[in-house]
Amino acid sequence: MLKRTAGNCFWLARYLERAENTARLVGVAQSGDLLGGLTNDVEHQSWHDALRTVADLDEYRAQFGTVAPRAAASFLLLDRQNLSSVVSCLRAVRENARTARNRFTNDFWEACNSTWMEAQQHDSTAMDDLDGLLAWALEHCQWIRGTAADLFGDEVPEVLSAGLAIERVDFTTRLLLVHLPELIAAEDATLPGSRGYLRWDALISAVSGQQMYRQLYRGVGSATDTAHLLVLHPRSPRSLFANLERLERSLPTFTGGADTDASMQSRDLRDFISRHAQGFASEHASELLTQVLAANQRISAAIWRDHFNLPDPNVAEAPVPQAPVPDTPDSPSGSSQSQSQSQTATP
Repeated sequence: MLKRTAGNCFWLARYLERAENTARLVGVAQSGDLLGGLTNDVEHQSWHDALRTVADLDEYRAQFGTVAPRAAASFLLLDRQNLSSVVSCLRAVRENARTARNRFTNDFWEACNSTWMEAQQHDSTAMDDLDGLLAWALEHCQWIRGTAADLFGDEVPEVLSAGLAIERVDFTTRLLLVHLPELIAAEDATLPGSRGYLRWDALISAVSGQQMYRQLYRGVGSATDTAHLLVLHPRSPRSLFANLERLERSLPTFTGGADTDASMQSRDLRDFISRHAQGFASEHASELLTQVLAANQRISAAIWRDHFNLPDPNVAEAPVPQAPVPDTPDSPSGSSQSQSQSQTATP
């Protein structure tokens, strides 16, 4: 497979996962705002949390100033200038699929292309039926994902799997950074309807994890159990540990079986997570999660550099949230610094 094609497949998977995550995040923000239970002297706290999760709060403020539900939802879903909005991500999915068209089935291409054609028809009036718009976005993301199951079993599904894994680690870590410290500090999270419980519900709903949580743990609202489900559980589809394992299974299939820098960094990060398992449900959670986020971005950069190796890929990670990231021997391998660049689609 050509390196450019592989790179396009990698970012197709990332943008598709990002579109679905953002749509679900908007639904959680809408529910939280209606309930009003997360307010901590900040109006529309749930929308602030959504914008912080996808690292878009400063960009939003530069355009709109005050955070308001309709404007925030439109920014996250429909804003063409926001390159991480759902519509922008779906455009990137279609463009990446177009440049790798010969590697996809007709069904896969039709799902990507039709989704983008329909996405262009959504304008500001679509905000009048936010629930319908969110249902449309989630349904179409899952349609595209479903057609990928029929792709020929060569390198393409594995590159898609690697992109999905990187994006899931990124999103889950950002989500935990916003919600987990608040959940740890809450004294009433096990009491339905309390502020702590609503914080827990927002976190678990953003990864569609309610059923899994109740299947695995007793009660609700436990910060320790939530951290275990989303950080360490090997069968939780959005946990950090499970997706790093997914990445390590995928990489050898398009690298000739070689043990690459990205593979080694991924193993280092899994080891780091295992060593600090208890710390993710403690006062050290923010520091640990910030280190995980920076390490995941280094892994993504290593994959791009070593396996796709194209000049000026025109893609970049969202910035790592500002938090202490000590560069110690116990940190994941590599520098803890990350470039803060705006995100654009792969040509």
